[in-house]
Amino acid sequence: DMASPLEEVYKDSPGMPQLKHLLLTDEDPVAATSGPDELNPDDPESFFNEEIPLEPSALGDAVDSLLLNWSQIISNTCTKYPGMPPSIDHVKEVAAIVVQGFCDACADLNAEFAKVAVEWVLENGEAAEDERVAALKGSISRQVTLLARAQATLDLRTEDYFCSSIDDSAGSAAAAATAAAAASRAASTQRVE
Repeated sequence: DMASPLEEVYKDSPGMPQLKHLLLTDEDPVAATSGPDELNPDDPESFFNEEIPLEPSALGDAVDSLLLNWSQIISNTCTKYPGMPPSIDHVKEVAAIVVQGFCDACADLNAEFAKVAVEWVLENGEAAEDERVAALKGSISRQVTLLARAQATLDLRTEDYFCSSIDDSAGSAAAAATAAAAASRAASTQRVE
């Protein structure tokens, strides 16, 4: 029985059987995990198990890119420099590049969310339609409530406006009558003298 060169290198390793298995097979040890700890789409709590990694996806890559760009913005923002501060042109150039990268990452993430939403709608047509109808009913209910509030506010302000203008005109008419009476008394007292 002839030993392979790989076996010769690792023959004294305490983990030789497991290491040999991992090196000599094409299996992915993460994908081989099974049992009750698998991700269950019907149980959202199973996604919080940090021991089981999520499958790689374009959405995950977009989230990672956004976080990477955000950390780049934070790392490029410093108020104290160990030596000579950079020129204003250098700061502007770096800021433009970093902010553009962040904007692109945001757009990519938004596109991935839209793509996942469309895929979900295509895969779950009836459930998506039920969800859409429920959302439309909720929107209609909110609009009816807002219209009723707007009408009540309009009625209240119209009533306040007309009541105050009637009170103002009645008050100004009474003030004018009082002023006229005082003026006629003053005129009559002047004639008597």
